[in-house]
Amino acid sequence: MYEQHVVNQKIESWAKIGHWRFDIQSQSVVWSAEASRIFDLPQTRKPSLSIIVDALPLDFKNTFQTYINSAIEHKQCFEFTSIISSHNGLKKHIKFLGEPEVDCDANVVALFGLVQDITYAQKSLHREEESRLLLETASEVANIGYWRVDLIDNELVWSDETYRIHDLEPGELTPSLSFALNQYHPDDVQRVEHVVEQCIRSGNEYEFKARIVTQQGNTKYIQAKGRILEKAGKQIALFGTIQDISDQLNAMEKKEWWQYLVNETIEGIVITNEKGIIVWANHAFEKITGFKKSELIGVKPGSILQGPDTDPDAIIKLRQAIKNKEAVSVEILNYSKKGDPYWIFLSIFPRFDEDGNVMQYMAIEIDITERKNDEQKLADKQKELEFVNFKLDRQIKAAESALAREELISLSLEKEIQKTRALQEQFRKIANQDALTGISNRRHFVKRAQSEINRAKRYGSALTICMFDIDHFKSVNDTFGHQKGDDVIRRVSETTAALLRVDVDLVGRLGGEEFGILFPQTTLKEGLLVTERVRVAIEHEQILPLKKVMCSFGVAELSETDDLDSIMARCDEMLYLAKNSGRNCVKG
Repeated sequence: MYEQHVVNQKIESWAKIGHWRFDIQSQSVVWSAEASRIFDLPQTRKPSLSIIVDALPLDFKNTFQTYINSAIEHKQCFEFTSIISSHNGLKKHIKFLGEPEVDCDANVVALFGLVQDITYAQKSLHREEESRLLLETASEVANIGYWRVDLIDNELVWSDETYRIHDLEPGELTPSLSFALNQYHPDDVQRVEHVVEQCIRSGNEYEFKARIVTQQGNTKYIQAKGRILEKAGKQIALFGTIQDISDQLNAMEKKEWWQYLVNETIEGIVITNEKGIIVWANHAFEKITGFKKSELIGVKPGSILQGPDTDPDAIIKLRQAIKNKEAVSVEILNYSKKGDPYWIFLSIFPRFDEDGNVMQYMAIEIDITERKNDEQKLADKQKELEFVNFKLDRQIKAAESALAREELISLSLEKEIQKTRALQEQFRKIANQDALTGISNRRHFVKRAQSEINRAKRYGSALTICMFDIDHFKSVNDTFGHQKGDDVIRRVSETTAALLRVDVDLVGRLGGEEFGILFPQTTLKEGLLVTERVRVAIEHEQILPLKKVMCSFGVAELSETDDLDSIMARCDEMLYLAKNSGRNCVKG
């Protein structure tokens, strides 16, 4: 019996469970050594109910007494957990169980039960809960959810963040394998099934990117990882994570798009450090200057681009603005690597750090050589016209003072008038027509567009404007040369003009490979139909050998609140959408 008693004590000590008995008649308590240890009482201390009551929290003492009374009066068992302050002042979590002991007459003569120290278990549970909360918080911050599939009973468990990624409230439904697979985009389902099946067959981890379509109809890009969990060499579960990477991909796409725009734009862009030394230049800047990027890096732009006829006042204006850390814009004459002069409209912007110090300068330059040449031609023609008018005035005066020579002067006057009209017509063409294509230039297109907008608002008529450009035009120049590129621009202009209403619609070259079409008294629907015919005609026009020329179009209709800038901006947005939709299409 003694050996059994020792064994029982060991078992109680290992399990941290003590037993107790309360005799109702004598009001005495007997408990085991482990019960004494739980309350940190010396073996010599006589146990009592008051020791238990004193150890309990103040707000639980009455509850404990209620349990005791109910057990005695109503023969009810009881069980509770609580925090106690032991005899040594230590805080412990205990589990207390009790039930009545009855005699042969069914009278309650005693209460007995168990008391267990569950402090370690509670701390472990608390740590586990903290870990779970930390994991859930980290998952939510990183947009990473986790899930687990029991391969024995096919039960699927999702974390809260996995629900949120699928646009569901946590616990809103009980997910199944078929439901989870059906959330993937129809084009991705088969691939996802194959990857997961391969993982189960081979035991290897997997990782893939795919699309899901949520219950709200939102398409999201996700990255999934998974692996097999084994126990005793047997596969028991498939565990994995799912991360919403839509924002990352969108940011990458925007970054790549802006990098593409900066590199492919016809405007030259160059970035210097705070000392004005070039650190980066785009393709257009290389094309305009004739220098390769490797030749530009590490030098100051002015040292290689300015020449003998560069305006000193423009140089002084640039230097003064840079000295004052200000933005500046000038028209300036530069020289290419070959020594050819060219005009640019140059804008320079400083970029500051948090302390207000200049980190970099960004310069954007637009080649305006063609415009400058046109202006010079206009000036020359103006002088010629002034000279003709001067001669005409002299001849009129001579005619007035010499009536006898009236017939001769009349004939001469008629010739001079014809010559003047011819010069005026040349003047008009130079002012209104694009030199390369013969269609309207940007200045005339904008002037006519403003006039049509005023007319449309005055009479309440419809007006639609289209902007379009040639897709991948840079590759045309790179592959076939600039002369062929000019030919492409001319042919696109001719094809477009041939499909428009004579003396009603207007096509103009807005710059480079960019064009505009003006559709007076035309709704958006009608404008889209005509624009689509233009797109198809250009695509089917045999302009380049073994290569189609295609264009992207943006169309907008004038609204009551529109002005020229706003409707052109909406056309530009639609053109941007067409580019993002795969090009060679019409958006409006």
